[in-house]
Amino acid sequence: MIITIPDKAEKDRFVIHGLSAHGNRTIMLEIHKLLLSGCQDCLTQDDFRIAILENNLLLKQTDLTRKESFRRLRELNGLSQSDIIFRSLRDLWEQISEAQPLLALCKSSLLWKARLLQQRQMMRLFL
Repeated sequence: MIITIPDKAEKDRFVIHGLSAHGNRTIMLEIHKLLLSGCQDCLTQDDFRIAILENNLLLKQTDLTRKESFRRLRELNGLSQSDIIFRSLRDLWEQISEAQPLLALCKSSLLWKARLLQQRQMMRLFL
């Protein structure tokens, strides 16, 4: 049986290629701190891409590590105000700074559960 994943799946952060950031079980707390404090005016994925890749917001030493960090952050967060989980994290991040580790953990847990639900729904479509 051959399963074909729709193109829309990657847009919705259903990861197709290799080992995803979720598979690596990463939360990247320090990177989230740099990202959310240094990119308060970023609204779209493209704004975040420019900040991370071109302006080196995350202080990475090479282009390759900047690209990899952006890919993982995009997979984990969506990096867009249109994503309700990311928007919620961003809204609470500066208001409750001592809770940032817990917020990052909760966000990762929510996204992991959302991915599992998406996978189950997609599998039902193919079966």
